[in-house]
Amino acid sequence: MTRRRVGLLFLATIVAIGVWIGLHSSNATRSGASHVETPPTASPLDPNAADNLTVIVRHRIGNTALAHVPLEVALTDRVLDLGAPRTDTSGRFHARLLPGDYFVHAGLGSATARAAFTIMSQGRTEVILTIEGFPCVVIRGVVRGEDGHGVPNISVIATADSETLPPDFANVSRNERVMKTKTDGLGNYELAGTLMPASYEIVAVGSLIERGAAEWPVVRVEHDKAHVERSFDLLVRFKVFVNLAGRVMTPDHQPCEGARVVVMLQALNDKGEVVSGREKVASTDAQGRFCIRATSPHVGFKILHARYRTASLQMETGLQEFADKTRPLPDFILQPKTTRIEARFEEEATGKAVAGEWRLIETSSEFGNGYFTIQSDGAGRVSFLVEAGTPYTIQRQGYKLVSMKGCLVATLPRSLQFPEQGGELELLVRRLE
Repeated sequence: MTRRRVGLLFLATIVAIGVWIGLHSSNATRSGASHVETPPTASPLDPNAADNLTVIVRHRIGNTALAHVPLEVALTDRVLDLGAPRTDTSGRFHARLLPGDYFVHAGLGSATARAAFTIMSQGRTEVILTIEGFPCVVIRGVVRGEDGHGVPNISVIATADSETLPPDFANVSRNERVMKTKTDGLGNYELAGTLMPASYEIVAVGSLIERGAAEWPVVRVEHDKAHVERSFDLLVRFKVFVNLAGRVMTPDHQPCEGARVVVMLQALNDKGEVVSGREKVASTDAQGRFCIRATSPHVGFKILHARYRTASLQMETGLQEFADKTRPLPDFILQPKTTRIEARFEEEATGKAVAGEWRLIETSSEFGNGYFTIQSDGAGRVSFLVEAGTPYTIQRQGYKLVSMKGCLVATLPRSLQFPEQGGELELLVRRLE
């Protein structure tokens, strides 16, 4: 009887131990797998979250970066919603993920690549995928003028027609649909890289190129081809231009460095009226010289400098006479900002002239209220120089200025401003008791 009880007790102990081990193992397994079951992605648009994943997609031939390649980032059982990710123009994609094990799939159609990777709790993970079948596009040619010669430093742009893009690329921005380059010294250009499947218009762009003067070629890019290579020569027609070259001088006929020269290109409308167009700006060098290219028969000039009055004039460019040449202009002589005022002081009650010393205070000085004195004669008259447009107050002990008329731009609270051309000014003052 005793042996039977001992055996039953031993068997019960073994069973209890087995149950305990099983429960512990199950809990541990669920705990260890929790990072897979929990949605592992933080918002990729969160500006405060640092990216910890970089996917780089390259072409097998030449190790060329592949732009606009669709991507899928997934766990073992589902694809993460990252907002239709694609590689950027440098062939990269960045995201922020929580720690865990993932897969990434890149490509379109039969040209694909896949890789597994792990995001750790710290640091960054970089995944490099190489695709063979994805098309590497090369478009080359020469930009030629009407004389048949190549034209250097001209922008060449390939732009995808949005209506020809497949649905997978419907939300791409305009910048993502454009590839750019410039011609070399002989007018040669080459657009190399990857393009989305679409129809692309190839155009030459420049400020002197006549718009609508050429028909631009169109190339169709399909992603079922491993390599796309096309050659197009672009023929352009240039606007007639004239280089306006001049010199800006100070009032004492010294070169004025740093003057801002603004040229407004102008044209005549159907009524024969001058209408303004695009502005072109240049700065004078140490010799006071400038040169601006104009493509219109009429221009408006403005020359600005902090120490001198603004000079303005309208002129004809001589576009036909000086076509594609440089036209020298007469020197521009700037004038000082000071202007001469002829003033007369008289007493309000009697109309008699008031002689004596008056103080002119410059109320807008950045270093405080600067001032200078003027002396009216026995007839109450005085001549003095002021800076045009600067507000001044006029003061004298024992007198109060009550009214004024004549050459004034504005009468501000407690101050007055004078015009650039100067003039005469009458001031009535009241004697204080």
